[in-house]
Amino acid sequence: MKEEFKSKKKRKLYSLDQCALFKIGSKKRLAAILRVSQDRLEPLGVDKGNYFVFTLKEQICPFTGKVKGARRVQNPLPELKLVQRRILSLLARVEMPEFCHGAKQGSSYRSNAKAHVDAKNVATFDLKSFFPSTSASRVFSFFRNTLQCAPDVARILTKLCVCHGALATGSPVSPILAYWANCELFRVLNRLAEENHLLMTVYIDDFTISGDVLPRNIVWQVKSIVEKYGHSLSLSKTKIFRENEAKHVTGLVIYEGNLTVPHIRFKKARAIEKAIAVASNDEERLDLMRKMGGLLGEAAYVDKRYKSWAFKIYSKISQAQSVLRRKEASASEKRKFEEACVPDVMPDKASWSDISPKAQDNSSSMKS
Repeated sequence: MKEEFKSKKKRKLYSLDQCALFKIGSKKRLAAILRVSQDRLEPLGVDKGNYFVFTLKEQICPFTGKVKGARRVQNPLPELKLVQRRILSLLARVEMPEFCHGAKQGSSYRSNAKAHVDAKNVATFDLKSFFPSTSASRVFSFFRNTLQCAPDVARILTKLCVCHGALATGSPVSPILAYWANCELFRVLNRLAEENHLLMTVYIDDFTISGDVLPRNIVWQVKSIVEKYGHSLSLSKTKIFRENEAKHVTGLVIYEGNLTVPHIRFKKARAIEKAIAVASNDEERLDLMRKMGGLLGEAAYVDKRYKSWAFKIYSKISQAQSVLRRKEASASEKRKFEEACVPDVMPDKASWSDISPKAQDNSSSMKS
């Protein structure tokens, strides 16, 4: 009998005018939709006391040497984060354009790259400091003009979603709001692509344009449009890939009509494998195995050639976890046994008088 697999049912999507946030006219209605008391709306919109702000220091991967630059993180505290997740859940039910692959149900960095797998020429672009460059005024414009909320409602929604005048870098709602607050920019870029018989896709702050022939001035045209809408390109990440060349798109590689992972992932996995072999203890070994399992699992999602390797490391992780649990259980039993075998403490001076006089005499005679 053939085994059947049930796929997860996709959530029904609606047009923007069917969104629960559309045309909210009062604070009372807003509070009910966001499932928060009305008197908490204004306090939660204040930056101070609602965010944990810190700087992630520059990090160098010990296995590849790749440097990840320092960045500022604005992480909302639990009460505000809950409200932001509610806003995200409402916006996630709205239909998004086909070219959008970020913060969208059923789409990912993989679907973004796959859309360009048959292209002869590919151009990739990155919007520099995208969240910090998406200002509160753009977010307000989305709530006020696109969703047609009342001015005071749009203002509160904006304050709930921004920090220090821009999209918060650690907020769960920022990725989807980054699209909606900049949707006109992406529509213009898509129109440019269509006019030149090209395909454009967007994944958060990365967008890709591909086709048989790219205009010579495609970078200049894109740069002009991006700057018109108040953003800038990361020129170091602006790349043109020609026919018969390996094309790097949202962290994956397109080569000869196939989608795979960059070779550096393979090198990283081998480096972790070597580190596992010389790990100083079981905890360190298990931690490295988990890192390798995550890396290979992600690679296998894209390239089936990594599947058997991923399964092997998953099996080793399971075995290592069992061994560690047995050791911890044994150590725990040993501690309990040792605690149960602690010798009785001799009576102190205060309790010495409770002992019979005869016993005290015997004790004295023994000392003499």
